[in-house]
Amino acid sequence: MRGFWVFAVIMLTFAGCNKKDNNKNPEGFIPPSDGLIRKSQAARYVNVSVALNRAVNDEAKRIEEFRKKYNISEDMNEIYDEKYKKAHPEVAKAWEELNRKWKIVQDSIYKTNNMSEKEFNWVAGALINPKNKPMQEYIERQIRKLEGTISEKTVQPLKEKK
Repeated sequence: MRGFWVFAVIMLTFAGCNKKDNNKNPEGFIPPSDGLIRKSQAARYVNVSVALNRAVNDEAKRIEEFRKKYNISEDMNEIYDEKYKKAHPEVAKAWEELNRKWKIVQDSIYKTNNMSEKEFNWVAGALINPKNKPMQEYIERQIRKLEGTISEKTVQPLKEKK
């Protein structure tokens, strides 16, 4: 269960991001009217969750290196201080570059797994709905299976019931 909640926290971290969807549908993702997570969505959600978790861990290392290189405090308040940014434009530029690269990684994860950020966030939110308990359990099992495996590994969707 711990692994599931780690990914739920990660999802909440990204839920506030306002960026363009990578969904091929011009109208964007439209949640199912019944509120049920589909099995194919669950499988894509698992793959995105695992990939995002790995990417977040890698990004945390890059941020720590950035902090050390520029002697930034642990809370990183300097990064958001306008006076500091004006006095240290090289730090501000390096921080912007770090964020630009993160956005590329994040967008790539969604695109590679054929899931928009909007759909990912919807699935994460829908997991708390009691009627999605079977999908919650499926997702949790699959995430546990993939933890610690190579990034190319993917989860096959369950067969849809007719």
